[in-house]
Amino acid sequence: MNAVCWSQRAFASLASVYSRMSSSRPSHGSDSAWRFVRCAGCGIVVVMFFSGTVSAATPVLEDHFDDGVLDPAWTVTLTNATAWSYFESGTYLTATDIEPTVINSGNGGPIATVTLRREFAPVSDFHIDFDFSWDSKTSGGTDSVRAMQSVELRLFDETGGTVGRAIMSDGWVCCSGSQYVGFGGTATDTGIGSAPLAGTAAIDIDRTGGLVSAEWDGVPFYSGVAASAVHSVELSFRYYAYDSGGVRSHMGTFNVDQVRIEHRVVPEPSAAALLIFVATCLVWRLRPFLLSEISQSDPRPRHGGLVVPNRRKPEAARIERGARIGGSDEWHLKRVSSVGSGSKQR
Repeated sequence: MNAVCWSQRAFASLASVYSRMSSSRPSHGSDSAWRFVRCAGCGIVVVMFFSGTVSAATPVLEDHFDDGVLDPAWTVTLTNATAWSYFESGTYLTATDIEPTVINSGNGGPIATVTLRREFAPVSDFHIDFDFSWDSKTSGGTDSVRAMQSVELRLFDETGGTVGRAIMSDGWVCCSGSQYVGFGGTATDTGIGSAPLAGTAAIDIDRTGGLVSAEWDGVPFYSGVAASAVHSVELSFRYYAYDSGGVRSHMGTFNVDQVRIEHRVVPEPSAAALLIFVATCLVWRLRPFLLSEISQSDPRPRHGGLVVPNRRKPEAARIERGARIGGSDEWHLKRVSSVGSGSKQR
C-alpha cells in the first residue's frame, strides 16, 4: 500500500474515532481527562495526516512516449553524427539508426551519439523507472554480434558531474554486450558477451539518504552510495561505426518504453516522535480508566492486577453469577472442586 492510500485510510479511521469520542462521554473519569482524550485524538489525526501526505512520491520527470511526438521538453543534441532515425508509436520511442560523421578502422574512435536531456528541481531521495528493449538486427533482419551500440540513462548534479548511470552497452564487434549500473565510483558490470543480442529491460533505481539500490528485471543488481542531488538526466543512443578487414558494424533498434523519476520525501523524524509521544501519553493517562472498564466487564477474579483464569465448571459459574446479581456488589473468590459426580464449595 502506498503512502497516500495508507494516510487516507488512517485519517478516515482516526476521524471516525474522534467523532465518536466527541459525541459521547464516559461513565468514569473527570472532565479534564476527557478533554485530554479529545485533544490527543485530534493531535494524532493531524500528525498522521500530514506525515502520510509528505511521504507521497512526486514525479519530476515522466515520459511514456505515447503521444506520437517526441516531447519538446527534451533537448536533442547530436555528437559525431549528422542525423538519426526515430519515431514514437504506441508507448515507445524507437531509435533505428544514427548517421556517423566518421567510419572508424580501429578502436578508440569517435562514437556517433544522440542525447536527449531534461532538467528539473534537484532531488535527493528518488525512484527511477527505465524500461526499454533492443535488438541487434542487420538490414537483412538477422541478429548479429557485429552490432556496436548502447542506450544509457545518466544522472547529473547541479555542477554537471555524473551522479550515476544505467547502460545496456554493446561496444564489441565480436560479441554481444553487457549490463551496467554504477553510482559514486562503484558499479555492477556483467561484462562482455553477458547480454543477449535482443531482449527487454526494466531497471528500477532507488535512493534514500544517499543509499542506492537497483534492480534489473526485478532482480537485485546493484547497491552503493551517492550523496549528490540529481538535477538533470540524459537519455543517450550510441553507435560505433566500424569498417576494417571486411568486418563492418551496424546499429540495431532500441525501443524506450518509459523514463520516470519520482521525488520521494522521507517524513520528518519529529512527526513520528510526536505521534509516539502523544500515543504514549494517551495510553498512560487513560490507564486507570481502561483497567476499571476491563474489571467491570470481565467477571473473572483478579489477583495482583492480573486476571485469574476461571476454571470452574459451567454449572458452578452460573450459580455464582446468579448469587452475584442478587447479592452485594463485592466479588468473593470461591474455590470449587469436583467430588464424584457433584461439586463442593469451600
